[in-house]
Amino acid sequence: MERDPFYEDANRRIIGLNDQEFAAFVEHHLVDHWCDEYYSEVSVANPQVMDIGSFTVIFDFTASLDDSDFQGGSRQADRVIAIYGRSCPPQAVRDAVRMRGFLGKTFKVFGHGYDKGHFIAHTAGGDILDSVNWFRQERRLNRGWSEQGKIYRKMERFCAVHPGTFLFARPIYGNSTADPDRLEFGILRDGALDAWIFDNRRQSANAPAPRKIRSASTV
Repeated sequence: MERDPFYEDANRRIIGLNDQEFAAFVEHHLVDHWCDEYYSEVSVANPQVMDIGSFTVIFDFTASLDDSDFQGGSRQADRVIAIYGRSCPPQAVRDAVRMRGFLGKTFKVFGHGYDKGHFIAHTAGGDILDSVNWFRQERRLNRGWSEQGKIYRKMERFCAVHPGTFLFARPIYGNSTADPDRLEFGILRDGALDAWIFDNRRQSANAPAPRKIRSASTV
């Protein structure tokens, strides 16, 4: 496992912040970091910010750009840069029928070993985000079957059991599609940001645990 110096520094800087000060820190430091990481991987981006319920979605809407804007570089798909906010109880019953119809049958669209997952879990209020919240997710990770999946699901359950928990999801792409190779998922717990990078590629039964980018600490 490996620590990310950015989150080590971030946790030192959020000690003692009230809710308003932490919200400002998120906007001026975390969001800038996530966007900088994304921009370093693409030639051109067209970020749009959408506030939906208790969540904020940063979305790269490249469909509105001309081919000339890319100056010979490849055009990436419309896709999520990051989603963050505070967990809340689900606002509606899970729309399983509509989700099954999203893009078509899962195994035909994504191949075996994947689910239609959620960046923000339904149980944490992600239902309000609708289809922008759906993505191709490695099945063992999504269902908690692998070692990394157990950690991921435990973090999701914490957000559901503790409404108002700050959380974020940042897909990390390896190509121009909207299917992330990795997923950075973090929550604010015990006064510290606890963030992990999970491998979202199809895993074998002996898949390793995720690479931790921040060791939890208490303040």
